Amino acid sequence: MAQFLQAIGELVRGLSSPSIVPVRWDNALRIPPPIISQPEQQTMTNLDPFDDLVWLEITVPSRLTNRIKAEFNNRFTGQTCTTFEAASVVLWQCRTRAIMSNPETPALFLFAANVRNHVGARQGYYGNCATVQVVMEKSSTVAKGGILDLVKMIKDSKEKIADQLKKYEGSKP
Repeated sequence: MAQFLQAIGELVRGLSSPSIVPVRWDNALRIPPPIISQPEQQTMTNLDPFDDLVWLEITVPSRLTNRIKAEFNNRFTGQTCTTFEAASVVLWQCRTRAIMSNPETPALFLFAANVRNHVGARQGYYGNCATVQVVMEKSSTVAKGGILDLVKMIKDSKEKIADQLKKYEGSKP
């Protein structure tokens, strides 16, 4: 999306063509299936329908996300915590605490992950290269766990993407 918007901006500014030439057909792009394990699939099929959702705005204070990021960086030297990870764990933990009835129930956290670098998308390919990544843990662990441990779970899930895609490539018929 960023490449596309950059190209539009360049054309609007009067350039005759974008600095990154668009790839109009990229048949080299590998398209893997969703990377969701059997237990996660089973849990997701048992979810209630989402027809009763309501619009809700939530603010996660930047002071809180900055504190989480700083504490994570101090505890895990050489690793950084993103704002997305910090805000996500706050929401995941608060939501789990609010709805938890059975501490053994899985608490899923699903997020879109960019896989452009893992699937062979060439520069200039404007298509989407994303997958859904799932983090699953017991509700009690998410509700009562340390916030930095939850950040680590999300980071670990992100780090598994390349291996999961390689595993898929190796299993092709």
